[in-house]
Amino acid sequence: MNDKQPLVLSVHIVGSAQFPRWIISDPWLRYYDGEGWTMNQAMAVRFASSNEACVEVQRLQMSGHEERQVRRYRTSVYLDLFADKEISLDELKEWAFRVSKLVMDPAACGLGPKPETLGNISIEWSELEQINEEGA
Repeated sequence: MNDKQPLVLSVHIVGSAQFPRWIISDPWLRYYDGEGWTMNQAMAVRFASSNEACVEVQRLQMSGHEERQVRRYRTSVYLDLFADKEISLDELKEWAFRVSKLVMDPAACGLGPKPETLGNISIEWSELEQINEEGA
């Protein structure tokens, strides 16, 4: 049995409108400084995108779970694009990666379906494909 407390982390936007940055905090308002936790927000690692911060959150949450059995499940995510202009699949993938966020509420629902479990959710935009003919 793992006596370690589950690590519920949050990503916050800081900086200016012109130069937004993202930082990671825990429930006790300690900030991740790249090696550990500090009460000083100015010492927090700043990420250039929310996606970079979320990848680091997943890496931090995985600590202590590496030796556990992993079961992978798959579901569908649909993206409906309404456009009269030609959009390449690569343009769509790049835009979808930047704009999409999967929001989880571990404070209310836990980090997994049962205690001592961890669920990580990701969207593999590299697998995006068109499933209907144009105009259909």
